[in-house]
Amino acid sequence: MLKNSVCSPNISIKEALKKIELSGLRCIYIEKNNRLVGSLTDGDIRELILKNINLEKKVEKFFNKKPKFLEKKLFTINEAKKIFFKYKIDSLPLTNNKKIIEIITLQDIVKNKFTNQKNSIIIMAGGKGERLLPFTSILPKPLIPINGTPIIKLIINSFALDKVKEIFVSVNYKSLILKSYLKSEIKDRKIIFITEPKPLGTIGALKLVDQKKLSDDIIITFCDIFFQKNMDNVLNFHKKNHNDLTIVVAKKKIQIPYGVCKLSRTGNFIKISEKPINECFVNVGYYIIKKKMLKYIIKGKRLDITDLIKKIKSGKNKIKTYPINENTWHDVGQWANYKDALNSLKTL
Repeated sequence: MLKNSVCSPNISIKEALKKIELSGLRCIYIEKNNRLVGSLTDGDIRELILKNINLEKKVEKFFNKKPKFLEKKLFTINEAKKIFFKYKIDSLPLTNNKKIIEIITLQDIVKNKFTNQKNSIIIMAGGKGERLLPFTSILPKPLIPINGTPIIKLIINSFALDKVKEIFVSVNYKSLILKSYLKSEIKDRKIIFITEPKPLGTIGALKLVDQKKLSDDIIITFCDIFFQKNMDNVLNFHKKNHNDLTIVVAKKKIQIPYGVCKLSRTGNFIKISEKPINECFVNVGYYIIKKKMLKYIIKGKRLDITDLIKKIKSGKNKIKTYPINENTWHDVGQWANYKDALNSLKTL
């Protein structure tokens, strides 16, 4: 844990974000000359991203200069509890003369109410995958291989066994092939199929699930995206903020392949920018939603996720976004991105 949780103040914000993702914690600690000098949380980095701070900048200007820690010689369970609950932190460095020798978490000290709670996973896999023709004229999109392994198997195996209540997979197009594959290949996880009698959009099938079987917080993902990171941080963020909906987003640079003209209100030419690059936050297709939000879905009616988000928003419910590094997720839903994903995931 120390390798990915402790760093120097000279690393970039982008490198710090990668370390947080690899560590599975929500925080990294800064050491200088073998002494603890600061901390930086995933929340701190999200604020920097939203403020459009250059992620190549060093963390030394942005980290918290007064991190919480506990000297090992003073360690007791009760003392650690006091620090965790007083400052509402998730991890705590144990030090020897301010050199970090161990990092403990609240879960190491006491079983909190989220530790043993298992969550329902919904994988939306009923679409035709028309952007992946001619592959999808023969096999369903979830079986597109990533270095020899169908992507849906990678997605299913990315969820830890001890944190999964059930995995629901919505099926429609070429459902018999997909069901047959999953029944024969996935033996260690409970999979329940949601069979759409007709195409119900990107999220309409969710209403077909027996609501009593769902956890209070539901993880929703699609069968054409894959993450190279621990997504527990998203769930912790969702619960801690009492969100009704959490949308995972990534900051992406998009180049317009044309010269863009800026005009006045009266149509007069002002200037032209050749192939400008715009930065924006894109929806990566990963959500955590409160079960009570399913009230906005009408059973048997077609509904897309974007329309559901609008309904949740209009109902004045709490929606927050969780920014991630764009290099940690891969969209294989179209051929233009498939080759890049293969290169990035070649070690899987």
